[in-house]
Amino acid sequence: MAIMGFRVLEIQQTPNPNAVKVVLDRPATDQPTSFLSPAAAEGHPLAGKLFKIKGVAAVLLLGDFITIN
Repeated sequence: MAIMGFRVLEIQQTPNPNAVKVVLDRPATDQPTSFLSPAAAEGHPLAGKLFKIKGVAAVLLLGDFITIN
């Protein structure tokens, strides 16, 4: 599966039952970046697309993985 040119290598469970960790083939960001709402993600191409998925409440980008709540 690919998200905006990133290849998803693995999807992992997290201690939070409402979140998953998506491991990518390369870094999505240089710095940890979190988005707690669609409005906060406005203008960010990857986070904005993820918020278009029904049920997504928060997105954390950290190096080569994304945590999606």
